[in-house]
Amino acid sequence: MPGNYQLSLIINDQNIIHETIIPFYSRKMGDKTVSEICISPKLRDKIGLTEKALNSTGLWHQGQCVDFSPLKGVKLSASMSESQLNMSIPQLYLEYSDPFWSPPSLWDNGIPGLLLDYNLLDSHIKRNTVMNEVNEWVFL
Repeated sequence: MPGNYQLSLIINDQNIIHETIIPFYSRKMGDKTVSEICISPKLRDKIGLTEKALNSTGLWHQGQCVDFSPLKGVKLSASMSESQLNMSIPQLYLEYSDPFWSPPSLWDNGIPGLLLDYNLLDSHIKRNTVMNEVNEWVFL
């Protein structure tokens, strides 16, 4: 099933990246050819691996795909019916793991913006005195 597929990246049952293009390439393994998932180095850097784990990974397919085989226990599987790429990575290789925390590699500074706020307050006071006195204020 070589080709490009739009999949969500799930790492240890945590949805990390929604809808990204993941290529599958044919790769020779011994005497047989298999279809293998290609994780780009750019996508690998967003996973939140420790520096040691990052340095342990290799590359294949002219440097376009990361070889996770040096990291024992890392498993990749695709679920086409759910449009998911599931990765199982031992905690030993991850910077930190918490369902309510994203590693710095996933942080996004966003885009420059402008915040404009206003407050309108109107006060009307009318006193019934000998001299009809009316005070009005508007604050912005």
